[in-house]
Amino acid sequence: MVAASSPAGCGGGEDSTTPRVPDAPSSARADYVVAADRVCAENAPLREQAVEDPSESGEAARAQLSSRAKLDTRLRALTPPPELAADVATFHDQTARVIGLLREEIVLAESPGGFDDERIDRFNEIATRVSRALIERERTAARIGFSVCGAAEAGPSLSSPAGGAAGAPGTG
Repeated sequence: MVAASSPAGCGGGEDSTTPRVPDAPSSARADYVVAADRVCAENAPLREQAVEDPSESGEAARAQLSSRAKLDTRLRALTPPPELAADVATFHDQTARVIGLLREEIVLAESPGGFDDERIDRFNEIATRVSRALIERERTAARIGFSVCGAAEAGPSLSSPAGGAAGAPGTG
């Protein structure tokens, strides 16, 4: 009878005197992260600030949508290594959610009837959802190992008629 054994530090037992060293990122993983971060650095989406004039909100959301959609297309062209495939798919799904929310902002901003308090509140509600989605996406980006891609920032929001800023703060 032959007993199988595992080398020390490879999960073969709790009594090993050799500490387990976390696996270093694979070369393919590191190459993917560097390539994606380069694409993000070269194609950074526009950062939005609060829009003072509601008539500019549709244009601001459209510019944000355009830059994010172009970046998303470029990132999707990269093939992640198998160990990142699930997280990268989640990252892309989260990006699609942000893009969908920006489309909602555009529809609301470009609907006839002008901006009353109710419409401003609705726009800012969507902007808050954009900010939250970007924060979730930033967490996924950190799991992947991105240092540039996925940095969350506030989406466009409108100032309230009283002059105070309304909407969610960004995270940087």
